[in-house]
Amino acid sequence: MTQQTKNLAQPFLRETDNGVLYVGRIVGNVQCHLPESEFLDESCMVTLFIQTSTYEKIELTLKATGAPLSFAIPKDVFEKILVSYEHASIYYTTTRDGTNLVSPALEVLIQP
Repeated sequence: MTQQTKNLAQPFLRETDNGVLYVGRIVGNVQCHLPESEFLDESCMVTLFIQTSTYEKIELTLKATGAPLSFAIPKDVFEKILVSYEHASIYYTTTRDGTNLVSPALEVLIQP
């Protein structure tokens, strides 16, 4: 299986402020949105990864239900697993026609 990064757009979080996610400001879940893509349709399984600068890795999987897609990330993921003042890379993958597609990572600084 080959891997490509050029076909998927970077995910985004509305809750960030200039690349910073303030955990104390989160109400409910953090919504991670995936921009529309010809490679994301109802036949896809999409896996979202959150990887910290200390190599903690969180993985969430979602069946695509049309575009745009979003993942609801519980606030406690950021409160309990991620350390304040550390960076997190957020990216997603899917497989299409035997090719593993990987998005560019969104880099976020976690703050209290």
